[in-house]
Amino acid sequence: MHYLRGRCWTSKALGEVCDSDGECAFLVEANSVQCLDNKCQCAEGFYQREYSDCRKRVENIGEPCALNSDCTYDGGFCNTSKLCDIIADRGKLKVNHKVTKSNNTFMHTATKRGNKELGAACSSDPECGTLNSECPPSGYCKCKTGFFKSPTEDKCIPEIGGPCTNEDCVINGSSCDGSKCVCGMGTAASATKQECLNQTIAYNRRCSEISQCTLFGTRVDCKSNGGSSNCVCDASSRHIVEDNICWIVKGPGQECSDERDCSVPYKTNEFSDMYIDCVENKCTCIEGYHPSSDGKNCNLDAPDLGDTCTENSDCQVGNSICDTKTKMCACKTGYYADSEGACAIGVGGSCSVSEDCASVANSECMANKCQCPAGWTSNLAISECLPITNGLNEECAESQQCTPSLGEFGECRDELCQCQKKHHLVQGTCTPSKGLGDDCSKGYECFLPVSTEGLVCRNNKCSCDYGLVPAENNAYCTGSAARATVGFFTLTVAFLLVSLK
Repeated sequence: MHYLRGRCWTSKALGEVCDSDGECAFLVEANSVQCLDNKCQCAEGFYQREYSDCRKRVENIGEPCALNSDCTYDGGFCNTSKLCDIIADRGKLKVNHKVTKSNNTFMHTATKRGNKELGAACSSDPECGTLNSECPPSGYCKCKTGFFKSPTEDKCIPEIGGPCTNEDCVINGSSCDGSKCVCGMGTAASATKQECLNQTIAYNRRCSEISQCTLFGTRVDCKSNGGSSNCVCDASSRHIVEDNICWIVKGPGQECSDERDCSVPYKTNEFSDMYIDCVENKCTCIEGYHPSSDGKNCNLDAPDLGDTCTENSDCQVGNSICDTKTKMCACKTGYYADSEGACAIGVGGSCSVSEDCASVANSECMANKCQCPAGWTSNLAISECLPITNGLNEECAESQQCTPSLGEFGECRDELCQCQKKHHLVQGTCTPSKGLGDDCSKGYECFLPVSTEGLVCRNNKCSCDYGLVPAENNAYCTGSAARATVGFFTLTVAFLLVSLK
């Protein structure tokens, strides 16, 4: 919706069907758009920028401008003084004082009026004495639609877009352009159409309302950033520095007519056209890139396993996925990377018949899954079924062959099934070893690598049995210390007996 001449209109964009000029939303100048042949179009004397903006053509050197594109003649540009110049004559500005007058002039009707002021009670329009006032159903004189009360409350001033003659447009910065009050170059009508506000000329700079941001087109917001508000592109567009405009964003597969239409997210709140082009009127990812699954971006192709990826659709090897942790392409569950770089069916992969499991040695298709038969187990790569061993010191290739018989602490070391280090075999199962001084609850938990003779669990501690002591490095229990004590006692007794004689 937009406000114009005292009422709210359903906004129609350029190219949309319309019945009257008022439906065609304008940004800067009230006469910039018109309903022609039941379609909103830029009015005569205005040029279209992007798909939604109409700006006044400046056709003479020396006339005011805001953008280079405003100067619509060959070689024209808007110089630092905000006047149209020509490239060939920079620094030698030639002013053309040609003035084009419009024949479409608004005329006041010479109806005899009463003397009642604005706000006075009335019963008919002629009673209201202020020019461009009326007596509405409320019964009090007020300004007509499209006019507003002056600060002195004695005049009805035409709003921007309202009808006028040269003397009527008293809003600061406005003038009568043919038949409507318009704001001058570098300014724009406020939301109330009762002020001409200075336009913000630099992107992402301050604004108080959206009308000040219209230099950047229609796809713009006056957005608060905490303390103040700045002119920024809305979510449907991106800022093109060269054209100083917020240009519509179109992603892969969408129709396009200009190379600037196509862009994809690059960083937070930023877009890039580096990875997408307009090809045969369709936004297309460049070679080496493909549309993302949501259709909004162009992702880098990942043709091989191990390539960097963003999502599953990036990985082009059959039955591969994008690993969520490593962000690299890997085979999905039930498949393994074969020597050719493909993802082959592995243990756990889907099958219909055993022939489907040909890539897994010694496997069978059971319950629509490639599985190892009884007495066999999968290797870590899920590419082969290996025989389960019967116990300690049997030949093996991987530890999972040993654990069914030796328990969770069994492993394949030096191609033989063994207990893990600091573990020992108890009744065919590998058990954690407890040394001298360690806590224990059962005698079999206590184990020493040299010998377990004389080792007991006493008072919940692994200890040497009575009459024994730990050998050097606590490697085993020995009785040598006990024998030495007995020998010393015997010699002592003999010495005493000799002394008594």
